[in-house]
Amino acid sequence: MGFSALIPSLLALIQGSGRSICVVVNDTSSSLNSSETYNQKVVDPHFGVTLFFLFIFIWMLICTIAFALLNVRSIVDGQLNEQSRESSQEKQVIQDEENSIVSQQDDPAYKTESISERESIRPHGNSEDNSKNGKNGISNQFWVLMLVTFWCCALMNGILPSVQSYSALPYGSTVYYLSSVLSNISNPIGCFALFFFTIKRVNVVAAITIIITILSIYLLILASKSPHPVTSWVTCMALLAYLRAVCGSLLRESGSEKSLWWCGVFTQAGSFIGSLIMRTMKQLKNLATKLGFLVELENGFLTWGPIGIKLRMNLVDS
Repeated sequence: MGFSALIPSLLALIQGSGRSICVVVNDTSSSLNSSETYNQKVVDPHFGVTLFFLFIFIWMLICTIAFALLNVRSIVDGQLNEQSRESSQEKQVIQDEENSIVSQQDDPAYKTESISERESIRPHGNSEDNSKNGKNGISNQFWVLMLVTFWCCALMNGILPSVQSYSALPYGSTVYYLSSVLSNISNPIGCFALFFFTIKRVNVVAAITIIITILSIYLLILASKSPHPVTSWVTCMALLAYLRAVCGSLLRESGSEKSLWWCGVFTQAGSFIGSLIMRTMKQLKNLATKLGFLVELENGFLTWGPIGIKLRMNLVDS
């Protein structure tokens, strides 16, 4: 998601579709007793569906043209040459530093340098141990970021969208409409927040993951009793987008293209498994209801069916 969700969501918000108002209807059928009743009236949107999809078509056309221009060498050659020139300069500086160190090691004055002076400029601890710890730290950080990315995508693309209608629609079509639209708008906002609030430590990433998990549990279990479903959805989606961007940024700074490749793998795997879990739970619920193990009440909650009650009694008696 990102701009691909931001532009359609802003258009939907401007369009104002799905809005409804209560209209007072006076019942004058009886001359003695007159009563007032309220009927729901759907408000017409500011512009129709044809114009909405025309805007989307123009936006996709602009994206296609921009992508085609990136493949034109004459446009991007200047930027590529500048980047290659900077890279060659950095390599030359590193090579000069290495040559300087080698020449100092061959110098007799360097060999007779006191141990105390060498220790003063040497990093604390053994360099070999530090390199091992660094490798282990990078490896541990890599897997932590992969698991966080997997969990974020499972929640964002699989689990939470499956229950959004159940958590927001009971409060009315307007609340559901705002929850779905504003949560999509909060996605790119959370990504842009990374430019202003950067995170370098994995323990902060873990703390944000715990907060997101708590919010997700709140949406899954207690949303029907929440007075602020819109705020909960927007906050949760913004934090999910921000955390996913943080993980991608940390993996990119590692300098390994393979890390970003695995990040994409875990992104797709998390989205797929999250959707598969919710789909499986839905099918199991339908099967249990059909067989009589569960019964769905009018308010949407589930209770034990006749077969489920007998099975539970047999288990208790045994």
